[in-house]
Amino acid sequence: MEGPERALGKGAHRWHPDSTFIHLSTGMAGICGLVGEAAGNHAHAAATVQAMDARLRHRGPEGEEIYLGERAALGWRSPRPQSAKPLAAPSGDCGDAVIAFCDGEIYNAAELRRNLLARGHRFRGEDTGELLVHLYQEHGESLPRHLQGTFAFALWDAPRRSLLLARDRFGVKPLYYALRGAAPGDGLSFASELGALRADPVWDDAWDWTALDLYLQLDHIPAPYSAYAGARKLAAGHVLRWRPEGLRQFRYWFVPERLAARAEETARGQPHHATEAELEEELLARLRTAVRRRLTAEPVGLLLNGGLESAGLLALLREASPGPVKTFAVATAKRSSPLPAARRLARRFGAEHQELLLRPEALAAAGPAFAASGGEPFGDARAIPLYFLAQAARPKVRACMVAEGALELLAGRPEYAALALAHGWDRLPRLRRGGAVAGRTELWPPRGPRPWSGRLHRFRQSLALPSAQRMAAWRTVFNREQRRRLWRHAVWPGGSGELLAAIAAEWPEADWLNQTLYCDLRLHVGDGSLAMLDRMTMAHGLEARAPWLDADLALFLLSLPAHHKLPHLRGMHLLRRAVRGRLPAAARRPVGREFSMPLGTWLRGPLRPLAEETLSSGGALDAELDRDVVAMMLRRHRSGQADYSRQIWNLMVLAQWMAAAREPRGVEPEARAMPSAA
Repeated sequence: MEGPERALGKGAHRWHPDSTFIHLSTGMAGICGLVGEAAGNHAHAAATVQAMDARLRHRGPEGEEIYLGERAALGWRSPRPQSAKPLAAPSGDCGDAVIAFCDGEIYNAAELRRNLLARGHRFRGEDTGELLVHLYQEHGESLPRHLQGTFAFALWDAPRRSLLLARDRFGVKPLYYALRGAAPGDGLSFASELGALRADPVWDDAWDWTALDLYLQLDHIPAPYSAYAGARKLAAGHVLRWRPEGLRQFRYWFVPERLAARAEETARGQPHHATEAELEEELLARLRTAVRRRLTAEPVGLLLNGGLESAGLLALLREASPGPVKTFAVATAKRSSPLPAARRLARRFGAEHQELLLRPEALAAAGPAFAASGGEPFGDARAIPLYFLAQAARPKVRACMVAEGALELLAGRPEYAALALAHGWDRLPRLRRGGAVAGRTELWPPRGPRPWSGRLHRFRQSLALPSAQRMAAWRTVFNREQRRRLWRHAVWPGGSGELLAAIAAEWPEADWLNQTLYCDLRLHVGDGSLAMLDRMTMAHGLEARAPWLDADLALFLLSLPAHHKLPHLRGMHLLRRAVRGRLPAAARRPVGREFSMPLGTWLRGPLRPLAEETLSSGGALDAELDRDVVAMMLRRHRSGQADYSRQIWNLMVLAQWMAAAREPRGVEPEARAMPSAA
């Protein structure tokens, strides 16, 4: 017993596999572990999980716990100091036989606990892990169906030698896993972040070129892919079960299926046709419930972006909070700053408001390195202001609400209006529309430096595509032909357009707008903006909560036909009308905003040396990408002939990731002191 105890280190608890315990703790913010025969070597398993756990320190710097069983080693981090101790469980409880570690929050925990108590279950405390164990006793592998919240959990059933991994419905919380050999029986490791998973030296960490090709298209890597061929990302709304004899994965929450069940329940109630006023009231009622579910005893702040979707959250959060709401906003020095709008909203609702002005010097000092942190590249530049905003908010609050998902559910992006125009174009007689898209578009179009020129070019390209692939044309960073020129080797077996077409086929009966919104929620929100949100906030131990992605609210909005969401090409219609009595007229005008920065201007100015150094000859990308193509983009962007800021940033992040990924995997990355945003 001496070896494992020494490997665990000071401050961590060791649980003897022959004892019976129930785990009592709260505030889990990062999980990891390994199962299989190799876990029976306690010294090796403890050292491996300790190394994985150390790489999740930023997710929960205050507490840690490691469990060692006969064939399992599990670890977690907590953002709060560890205060509770393991307690002996009475006879009949699962105790050490079944143990669960959870990252996130279960919002209907009190209701679930009451129901279980009524069925004879007995609890020792308020711990989420204990609740999951009792739910598993009651419902088995279907237990995630009963949870409302943002979560990723691991449940180890020792008698059955079975590991259950699950992720919340929309994928707010991440979860990666890897087989520790050629066969499932060799074992499996998992972690909240891919960087932590790399601390396990057993699985194959060769790069996945299909995943990296998808990164060039989407700015992120969608599930089930990861940057490494040997690791996979558990998809949102899915459960993975590992046993020595094999893996089983299934989807426990499927939007089209739930919408069909909802329509059937509504039809049985023989409802009258709802008026728009009734829909507005239902929207507010469901959003109010979603906000209240995400309130806890500790202060919960709000990240304001100056848009209608976050203004609506502020109005309802103030209504539900006993004291002033703490709000946070970030902007750059560009003229279209959202700070004045956020400031007016905060003043209107008596919020304790803090603003942050992001300067290029902070970005140049840090580089895109932290966009490549977490184990795989993430090219959305919105991550940068979000990172610094979370850094400013964390000393004041432990959790913040965000408006993520609202633009997709309420058709608030300007691209949706353009897609509506394209949809109308489809219905024109062929003779009337035939000549408008004549000629081939250029591989590297001579777009002007202003954003609208690129949008116009993408709109013209999208007219020739099937409707399910038009959003891909709008949001793709590098299209197929551009990637053929970029890569030095062939790695383009598929594309984001094909992924979108497959997702659209899951819900064929939806109208064109809802099908598009569903595709965006699956492909761009689940492993895109939500992954960015988790990575940037949890870098400071700040938990992000997304009321707009409450399952009940999302199903209600997805069930509404297109004419309630985008009348007269104007998105956010239902929300704008619903908050008329709660928000001033000025706050209702902005359609929807996201954190942003003037990347194009900065890459011609203060960030130009960083871009040229990162993408210079002899750098990490030389062996993989065509140097002439990269140099052409840098040259044309620098001269103002075109705006390739999004493409250049995408490649900068990829270069940083490749350089880090070539480091020995057993070496823990050195902690970097990130600069202040001011």
